[in-house]
Amino acid sequence: YLYIIISRYHLSLVALLLTFRSVSFRNKNSTCIIGDSHTGGLKFGSDARKSFGQWFPGKQYFAPVVDQIDPYVTCGYRNVVLMCAINDLKKPEIKNTADIKRNVFIPFIKKIEKIHAINPKAHVYVCPALPTKLAELNRKVVCFNRLILTELIPSNFGVTFVDGFGGFCDDAGLLSQQFSRNIGRDQRPDYLHLNWRGTAKLGTLIRNTVLLRMNGGVDRRKRRTDEVDGRSYRNVLSGTGSTTAAESRHQDGYQPF
Repeated sequence: YLYIIISRYHLSLVALLLTFRSVSFRNKNSTCIIGDSHTGGLKFGSDARKSFGQWFPGKQYFAPVVDQIDPYVTCGYRNVVLMCAINDLKKPEIKNTADIKRNVFIPFIKKIEKIHAINPKAHVYVCPALPTKLAELNRKVVCFNRLILTELIPSNFGVTFVDGFGGFCDDAGLLSQQFSRNIGRDQRPDYLHLNWRGTAKLGTLIRNTVLLRMNGGVDRRKRRTDEVDGRSYRNVLSGTGSTTAAESRHQDGYQPF
């Protein structure tokens, strides 16, 4: 009788261990998006026509400024996407490179450090600030993005750069009319926000960057939406194929696993 109890206990323990080892592949794609209003139109769900679909589960958290990024919401997620800076750059006291670095970029880095401290297993994906239709604000955007590319990514900080954002620019380097709203909800001219085409493009870039990263640079999906403006997303991320002059080509800080 004692032998039967021990045997049953052993089988239960083996079953428990197997259960812990059999982690759903969907869990590996679990993604937390923390961002400003640009990310508000991105939806998680099972309907691939209206959301990221079942292969890309997660949740979106609103953070209009860098200071409101909450590192603790990343607990339990394998992937963390950050897109937040434009509202900080809009502040009138942010005037030059020194202001941007001290008051926007360094606090942004500290948030990433806190995320890594709280959730060491998470991969952090950094989106650059989107271009705008205002030349002066665009100058600040370019400065912030340059700091990301020259000081954050080369340091192998543990972040992946979400590339392909040059596709949002027109020939003048401003936010393209094709991907942006003309009138805001208050019926005033809108210089910042994406329309449905822009939101769809943003979602595609984020999703494909994460999935490509998780698969070690290999697209393993049997059925996939693999084009961004007529180019394969692999080409978008590697900088090959036709592209605009403003599009950047930078490797991420992680090494493929």
